[in-house]
Amino acid sequence: MSLLPLCEWKEIHKRLAGIFPSGTPAREHAIWEIAAKTIFVMLYVGAVEGSGRWLRPDQVTRMTDKQAARIDEAARLKWTKDSMRSDKRQIPKRWYAVNMRESIRDDTIRYSLIPTGSVIARPGLTTTSPAGRYALQGEFADLFDPALTESSFEAKASAWRDKHLNAGQLHASQLCAIGRSPAASTYSLPFRTARRARCLRVQAPTSPGRSSKCSRRAFWPSLESSS
Repeated sequence: MSLLPLCEWKEIHKRLAGIFPSGTPAREHAIWEIAAKTIFVMLYVGAVEGSGRWLRPDQVTRMTDKQAARIDEAARLKWTKDSMRSDKRQIPKRWYAVNMRESIRDDTIRYSLIPTGSVIARPGLTTTSPAGRYALQGEFADLFDPALTESSFEAKASAWRDKHLNAGQLHASQLCAIGRSPAASTYSLPFRTARRARCLRVQAPTSPGRSSKCSRRAFWPSLESSS
């Protein structure tokens, strides 16, 4: 599978804010600069669903502006191989310090991107395996095609949300929008646990900040595993 064309990480950063609406659980870490750079490196190494290539979080810390500008396939494949090697040498102007890999792995990938369905984890790896573990979901990766116009991106992003964000997350973003209305009302919003469907009655507040807080508590994906 050939490597996909690259968006600059700043364009990825801009598009993330359009993909994940206000009220999406853990949105802060799904749209921040670290998420944009993580997605850029996933695209750079070809870690996309179905490619057989996977990202290791410390690869994001090893990227540099100079390397990111080398976008031909040969340079990308060489860096992918080199960045997986154990190497204690200093990397001048690296994007992040070595100890940032935990934040990239946990705050960005595990708790923000995976719950939204935008990143997948490689099955069958032990927790101590040094192999690459994460890849972009295929249709999510398509949202960063540099050839997309603004209107085509918006249409694709909307279709992706409808298909891949779970019902609770979509309700959360809708509730956040309701919260901007001057008239507060009570709404019944459905969600599903492991055992049965439930209906949560919430008061939609007039403050967007309160609405967002309520949405995060009500619709975090862990509800699906509660009893």
